[in-house]
Amino acid sequence: MSFDIVKHDSARDFLARASGWLLKAEAENNLILSIAGGSESSNEAASESLFATVESEGYVVGCLFRTPPYKLGLTSVPLKAIPLLAEAVGEQYETLPGVLGPREEARYFARTWCGPRALSFRPVMDQRIYALEELVEPDSWPEGSVRTAAESDYELIIDWLRHFFEETRMPVRNAEDVASRLVPAGEMSLWIADGVEVSMAGITGWTPHGARIGFVYTPPDYRKRGYATAVTAALTRSVLAEGRLRCFLFTDASNTTSNRIYQTLGYRAVGDVVDYQFF
Repeated sequence: MSFDIVKHDSARDFLARASGWLLKAEAENNLILSIAGGSESSNEAASESLFATVESEGYVVGCLFRTPPYKLGLTSVPLKAIPLLAEAVGEQYETLPGVLGPREEARYFARTWCGPRALSFRPVMDQRIYALEELVEPDSWPEGSVRTAAESDYELIIDWLRHFFEETRMPVRNAEDVASRLVPAGEMSLWIADGVEVSMAGITGWTPHGARIGFVYTPPDYRKRGYATAVTAALTRSVLAEGRLRCFLFTDASNTTSNRIYQTLGYRAVGDVVDYQFF
């Protein structure tokens, strides 16, 4: 079987070619669908970003993407296509910080990329992808209620986002940029107890039929009281009430607490991906 790596001039062109294949596994592919969808809506050209399809005999069999300065992302892809894929990526980028993708594919790409360049690689995090189509309401709700974050919450959310990025070992992101994107769009929710903000959760991306929930954070002084479960449940319920068919989550596969929280709400694991860092 022979393969071709087809680079697309824009996210719009990429989705026109790849969305049918990606939507066959919307949950597993929610990250690339939301990133490409966001780039498409802004009509972003792919001069720096990379949106490409892996094709064989005229059919899409995999996808890859990158929005610098972040890592390369892979969907499921035939392992035999990865050397050609790595060559195509190398034509566009001299260096990469790492790769994120399904376990076998990501590890094979890391070896293929790092070997000729005398680089090493190490896993940063095993991540589990969850999907939900029907919310299981919590057996009991903690005191308080949910509200949409407002402009007056900016400084609090920025501070919490910084702590969230540190604790989750996520790639360094600009907390101000994230807050300035989510808050005006009404995509960040706060749980309020006794008039105090105690937990948050946000919508980190949209797919054609769903939304990805993330940035779930509770300060240490307010943990183990059910606030994270409550704000996640409330935001999930809101997304489904808008007519979306499903919600998605990424978790640290080793964090038993967060995985248990999401499972009690009806989230079910659909796949694992590994985040590799190159050095």
